[in-house]
Amino acid sequence: MMILGKSNQTKGRGLYCLFHFQQGQYNTNDMEIQDTILSDKKRNGKERPWKERKDQSLNVSEVLQWGDAYEKVAQGYAKTFKEARENYVQYRELIGWLGQKSEKMYDCGSTLEFTIDAEGNKHLFRAWFCKDRLCPMCNWRRSIKLREQMLKILQAMKDRNIQGRPIFATFTMQNVKGEDISKSFSDFAEAFHRLMKYKEVKAVVLGAVRSSEITYNKKRNDYNTHIHCLIWVTPDYFAGRNYISQEKWTALWKRAAKLDYTPVVNVKTVKPETPTEADPTGYIKAVLEITKYTAKPTTVPCLNGMTHNMTDKQKLEAGERISALERGMFKKRLISFFGIFKELHKELHLDDTEDGDLIGADEAAEGSAVEAARFEYDYARHDYYQTGHGNIKNGDTHYEEDD
Repeated sequence: MMILGKSNQTKGRGLYCLFHFQQGQYNTNDMEIQDTILSDKKRNGKERPWKERKDQSLNVSEVLQWGDAYEKVAQGYAKTFKEARENYVQYRELIGWLGQKSEKMYDCGSTLEFTIDAEGNKHLFRAWFCKDRLCPMCNWRRSIKLREQMLKILQAMKDRNIQGRPIFATFTMQNVKGEDISKSFSDFAEAFHRLMKYKEVKAVVLGAVRSSEITYNKKRNDYNTHIHCLIWVTPDYFAGRNYISQEKWTALWKRAAKLDYTPVVNVKTVKPETPTEADPTGYIKAVLEITKYTAKPTTVPCLNGMTHNMTDKQKLEAGERISALERGMFKKRLISFFGIFKELHKELHLDDTEDGDLIGADEAAEGSAVEAARFEYDYARHDYYQTGHGNIKNGDTHYEEDD
């Protein structure tokens, strides 16, 4: 039976998850929230920050509503923030895009279902994520996913004895205003494609992965978009005549981006660490550099709260920023693979890093699942509490109510 559960805690804001259970097992509407708080640890013993990311997503969801109000004010449908919020329902059909995003982000990751092995390790197997480019929960999951995919690709290269070593590069352009964010991301994507096709680059680059990032300059009220790249070069790159100096990289980037000024480019070598069980290739630090979130915490308004006692003017300014970021990042390809990285990504059957599955982003489960547990986010207590437990039979999950 398919059960669509509407959370009593969301005050009618929308459906929070989609479940597939056998008929008669339980109804989520009747469950009592218990006192068992979610504890989900990584292999190194550190807690996964489910609560922190969920709280941040709720903060951004709130600011997205301000962005919706800002759009109404900007286009003349309301004169003040207060009027825009009071007339939310009336204006939603006219400009409801940000409001809809707000609702989806509010519901993102509200219910998490885990399988549990004999040693008590949890592995997420069912949830719903909004996949918004600004959602802290989804960006965290994408970051984990990109890291795991890159580690699999590097391990495959090691297994296939593909020689070479990585360098880490950051390419920039001048800051842009909010209305130009979308064009800036497109310009970076096109410029990097051109860069990878240059004869000098093709001679030494075996593969690359680029990850986009955006930061906000409060004093100038503009944005800096740039890309971080892990570039795998040939074994003789540093000793051969085809070595590309940082000065040369800068000149090539200037040409690829068609700039009339000299951009800031930073290129550095990556020294491998001693391989370990957790880092068999020795390059996990380099991988972590490119798996940073697209938008830094200081870029997204009120990511960590601080919404109390804000004036209407401050809320409109925050709404303007969130609106600019959402529109600028909408449907943009922020992560791309090239060369051997792209080939192995396809060969290993890894799905889309940005728009694909975010449930199986974590490290693979090592033990066989012996039981299952469901946790729901309590919007009043701001944490995940267990609401169901069960066992695994023939691949199906059978739940009992926690009471």
